[in-house]
Formats: sequence, structure tokens, C-alpha cells
Amino acid sequence: MNDPSSTSYDTVPYVSTARTSTSPVRMEATGRLLGLAAAGANAARVLEVGCGDGGNVIPMALALPGSAFLGIDLAPTAIAKARAAAAAAGVSNARFEMADLAALPGEFGGFDYVIAHGVYSWVPAPVRAALLELVRERMAPAGIAFVSYNALPGGHFRGALRTMMRRHTAAIADPAEKIRQARALLAMLQLAPDAAGEGYRSLLQSEIGVAARSSDHLLYHDDLAEVNEAFYFADFVAEAAAHGLAFLAEANFADMSLDALPEPLARTLGALGERDLIAREQYLDYVRCRGFRQTLLCHAEAPIDRAISLERMRPFRVAGLLSRAEVAAGVEYRSAAGAVLATGDPATIAALDRVAAAHPASVPFSELATGMDEATAETLAEAVYRAFAAGVVGLRLFEPAVATRVSERPRASARARLLAGSGRVVNLLHEGVAVDGDAARVLAALDGTRTLAEVARALGMTLDAVLAEAEDLARHGLLTA
Repeated sequence: MNDPSSTSYDTVPYVSTARTSTSPVRMEATGRLLGLAAAGANAARVLEVGCGDGGNVIPMALALPGSAFLGIDLAPTAIAKARAAAAAAGVSNARFEMADLAALPGEFGGFDYVIAHGVYSWVPAPVRAALLELVRERMAPAGIAFVSYNALPGGHFRGALRTMMRRHTAAIADPAEKIRQARALLAMLQLAPDAAGEGYRSLLQSEIGVAARSSDHLLYHDDLAEVNEAFYFADFVAEAAAHGLAFLAEANFADMSLDALPEPLARTLGALGERDLIAREQYLDYVRCRGFRQTLLCHAEAPIDRAISLERMRPFRVAGLLSRAEVAAGVEYRSAAGAVLATGDPATIAALDRVAAAHPASVPFSELATGMDEATAETLAEAVYRAFAAGVVGLRLFEPAVATRVSERPRASARARLLAGSGRVVNLLHEGVAVDGDAARVLAALDGTRTLAEVARALGMTLDAVLAEAEDLARHGLLTA
């Protein structure tokens, strides 16, 4: 007999991974920047709805030992894996429970941060309403909720492809065969010609490519899922408002930036935003054909102040993995994700140079502004905010215990060491980092008990080679202080 408690996620296990945008460190910074008295990231209660096998919660719990995490999911096999993985990594501040979001036991209490990634678009309307009600009832007055969902108008194109795959596989019950046939359809569609004057193939080709590159579990639970709806941003915000919640910001703050738009369009949308922020965001989705959103919600009565000032910036720390190039306008800084900021202001250049040199650690804004008069510090605050809004630098109030240089007996987290052979691990900044070859071997060996010379002998590598790999791991935030 089938286990009545099992779900499709037990049949085809979903491998969850860390999502940088869900980090309480980032949510706290966004909340404080916008005038919300958000809880300290390392002194918070955090709930993840639909936690799966713990791939997102566990590295957060390791990086934020002062916070308490609860992950809930309906899939018993996922919860069992999460508990085992947490135990293997030595996590003591996270628990995982099989629970229904619509009937969360009262004993679990309230939360400062609620994370719901990959839930809202993939559940029926009553469950969506229950999720928003859970946030309203259990979230602290100054709390922040992360909700991701498929968005329109971009979702129309993926929706068309999804409909084709579901029709093609409708009569197939076996999950493995369903996935195989869906991939066969994708392969066929990739061969479709693009007739002159028609945009059909070009419109769908990028979506076909994304689906074709998806893992089996993602293809099955996303494109072949029974429920997968996309929403216009304004409609999502209206639904949240019906549950006493309000739009705070996008989790990736730079997603709201107008900087990359042509100047006349940016000016038009900027003027619209001064009157109606929600309308501006909706029209920005039209312009960008956005297909996915990661939105932060707060209580409707929470005091939000979007006016950025020097005093608002003073408590923050500034961070960024930046490359630097001389350009006609002065100096151009580029983030690892490709965001760009050019400036000719000497104070801004000096500040961003310090930020780049400090990575993976951050630099307090107060230190960047040391010795400046009020007017110069105000200008720097505006420049740092502009860099943050463009995605060039990050802001945070909590500094994880990340090492900036290689110690005598370097140590990486147990979780990173355990997963070193998987090709991708999570650093102390809750960012995914690709590791392979010698880097993976060295990472797995850095348990804090051995010197680099001892690691080199154990791995059959030269000391210089081990040191070079360790320094690169430190540069990417993988070593603990």
C-alpha cells in the first residue's frame, strides 16, 4: 500500500539549495534601511515553510548561531534527510518538523523572519491564503517575510512551454518516464525553425533552454507540477494586503533599480514611483518581462520610511567582491554578478577600494566616513546607497565569523567539508560557491586540527599549492575565523 503521508516530493525527492536572497542578514539590512526595526539576524527566530531537506536552513543556522531556525515540510522523507544532515553538520540551533502551514502548532510560537521559497505559485488558492495568514498571525510586529513566486508577464512564456509538456506527458504515471518524455519534447522543440518575420521560436527558445538544463527534480516539481501559477505583481500585493501585509522591497534590492534603463524610461518610471511605488514596480515588470519575483512583506501597519539619509546609513557595514577598472568617468567597479558602478568622486573611490580589499569581510560605513565633514559624508552615503541599489555592494549589520586570511590551522564549516565533493558548497555569507578538483580536496581537509603542511602531506600536494587553494577558499568566504 502507498503511505498516506507521502507526497510527490517523497516520490521524486527535491534537492534544496541555499538561496542567498533568503538570508536573515540581508532581510535585516533591507528592513533597517527602510526604517523598520527588524530583529538582529543573529538573534532571531526564523521559520522556513517548505524547507525540504534543509539545504537552505542548515548553512544559515551554522552562520547565525545566535538565531533559532524551524523548517517545516509535508514530505516525511525530506524532514528525515534534513534532520540527518543537520546532525552531520553539528547544527544545534535548527529543528525540522513535518507540519502543515495551515495548521502550524501553537507551541512553535512566533517568528521574526518567515521564508517561503518555491511555495506560493505551486499550491492551490486556499493554501496560498493560508500562507499569507500564517505570516500575518505568526510574524513579529517588525518581522519580514520572504515569498517567491512566478510573475507575469514573463510567466506567460514559461506557462506556454509548461502546458505543452503537461499535455505531452498527461497519460504517463511513472515519474521517471514522465521526465524522460518531457525532455524528449524539449529536444524536439529546440529544433523548431524560426520563420522570417516570426518571433515564436526566439520567444520560447530561452525558456526551452532553461527547462532543458533543469535537474530532473526541478523539471518534475516545477514544469510538470499540477499547480504552477504566475501572478501580476500588483495582484500579489493586493492579495497580501487583504491579509494585513504590505510590500517592503524585493529581496534582491537591485531588482528595483532603474539604472540600466534608457534615461527617458527611467525618468518616467521614477516619476511614477514617487506617486505610486506598486504601480512603478508593475510597469517595471512589463518593461523587463519579469517571470519571477522574490518579494519581502511586512505588516501593513509597520512604519516604513523610504527616505535614505546619512544617519540611516551610519550603522551599516559595506561589503563586496569587486573588480576595478580605470574608465573615462573615473573608476568602474563591477560585482561578481556583473553589476556596474562608475564614479569619479575621490571619496567614493577610496571607500570602494577599501571595501574591495576587505572582502569577504565588510567595512563599517563609519570607518569609510572617518575624518569627513558632514557634507562629504552625506555624499558618500548617497554613493554607497546608489552602489547598493545597483547591486554592486551589499549592506549588513551582522558580521559572520568569516576568515579574511588563512590561519595556522584553517577550518571550514562541517557542512562545506561534507559537501566539498558535490561541486558546489555554501559559504558563511550564504552564497553558493563552485569548488572542484584540488580546491574541493583541500576544502574537505580543512577541519581546524591540521596545519597546511600536514594537509599537504595527507593530500600528496605541495605546501604552496595547498596554501594557494586555501587563500582562494578564504577569498570566497569559506573559512571560519
